[in-house]
Amino acid sequence: YEEFFETLVGRQIGDHGKPIAVLDDHSYYLPLKALIEHAVKERFVREAVWEILHFSTELESALDWLESHARAPVHADPDRFLPMGPKTNR
Repeated sequence: YEEFFETLVGRQIGDHGKPIAVLDDHSYYLPLKALIEHAVKERFVREAVWEILHFSTELESALDWLESHARAPVHADPDRFLPMGPKTNR
């Protein structure tokens, strides 16, 4: 999990511009997805995380999402992604 979150935070702050997809064909990562959903709900993580992160149960769907987001990457803007950025309407 350390490497996953290191990669995710690196994407949020602009260390890299690659989209992140999690292939979860046996529901192993459902608790991870639930944790991120909970963090968004509690405003610990901003909802913009879903622009750069995708969970999929099908390889084809994950690859399609990665391909489409690699062609049109979301600009890394820590103010949009990180909760310690400027206050927004919450």
